Amino acid sequence: MEDTFADLLVGAIQQNGGVTADITAGRLTPARDAWLLPRYPALTRIVPLAGLRASVVDFIETHKSVFDGDLVQFGGWINPVGRRCYLDLIVQAESQAEAERLAGRYGREGGRRIEAIHNPALGRTVRLADDL
Repeated sequence: MEDTFADLLVGAIQQNGGVTADITAGRLTPARDAWLLPRYPALTRIVPLAGLRASVVDFIETHKSVFDGDLVQFGGWINPVGRRCYLDLIVQAESQAEAERLAGRYGREGGRRIEAIHNPALGRTVRLADDL
């Protein structure tokens, strides 16, 4: 991974509270009216903000074979309550209802509950777990 792209990802996470990126194309993904959620919740990493750059680079390197253009992208989100960053392999759903359904399914498949879904165009996060 290029140093400048890693710096761009970390900067966007820190400035905006989160970022979505197409790792295969090496670009940030513009916000669109879709709901984002982790595809493989068992692979989610929850990391401290200190050392975030190293965590992002390691996460992407570890999972580089899973990223698939628009289908599976990188997502980084800072939980405003715990001030830790969630690093995910994310997918998009067209509706909130579909995202909630998929979150339940992926959580069961992955053995880890999905805590929230997010629509970047609406600036809206829906918490699916009580302990956020």
